[in-house]
Amino acid sequence: MLSSGDYDGAIDNAANALRTNKNKKGKQPYIYMLEEAYAKAQERDLRQIDLLIKDANPRNLEQVFTTYHKLNDRQEKIRPLLPLRMMKDNREAKFLFQDYSEQIVNSKNALSKYLYDNTKALLATKEKSNFRRAYDDLLYLEQINPGYKDVQKLTKEALFKGTDFVSVSLRNETNMVIPAQLEADLLDFSTYGLNEKWVAYHSNKQKGIDYDYGIVLNFRQINISPEQVKEKEFEKEKLVKVGLKKLLDSRGHAVKDSLGKDVMVDDMRT
Repeated sequence: MLSSGDYDGAIDNAANALRTNKNKKGKQPYIYMLEEAYAKAQERDLRQIDLLIKDANPRNLEQVFTTYHKLNDRQEKIRPLLPLRMMKDNREAKFLFQDYSEQIVNSKNALSKYLYDNTKALLATKEKSNFRRAYDDLLYLEQINPGYKDVQKLTKEALFKGTDFVSVSLRNETNMVIPAQLEADLLDFSTYGLNEKWVAYHSNKQKGIDYDYGIVLNFRQINISPEQVKEKEFEKEKLVKVGLKKLLDSRGHAVKDSLGKDVMVDDMRT
């Protein structure tokens, strides 16, 4: 991982191994790997931030902000593991920790201002694609800086402006009268699962909305069937006397009466 430049992968691997029994001799390679990977990752990120700041491109503000966060999160991942003793060198592993709180706050404020100003400019255009970009940026702005100015109001505005509104009407070409409730159900597009983030279907036009598209539903035939059919099957049996038969004992022999005659009983069958 170190040779490929995946320093954070190496840090995660080593940190996971050192969470238990960190003082065992078999864990020493992980300590050396952690120290080297952390130093290289920190040096790389600080160098990248320096380059981005010198470039002075406001589009880089998000990367600066997230990189400072990454620097802070990385050292907080290692801090609970300390101290880590390097037996071969007879010293503790060295990790240069810094307080990035000021840089995080400053970069967040700069990014927030850029996103806010940029979304205001996007909302002043007439392109729906710009409104949708503004919406996504405003959601992100609310995530990193909750309650910033009137972001929630602008988010609703961006969602409204970026939505394609579709007017839906019904044309009855059948030879029957469609009940009002059935017509309302047929025009209720929410039951069809068609409404999307940027598409809204209205069966009744609303004031203040300029509709982008119109749909006319032509109904030529309507087949109505029972909502539910329930069936139950019952089976009944009845014993009927069909005659007489000899009474048999447990061994299958005919039972005799006192006069030596066979005892007869009713022969009942279903």
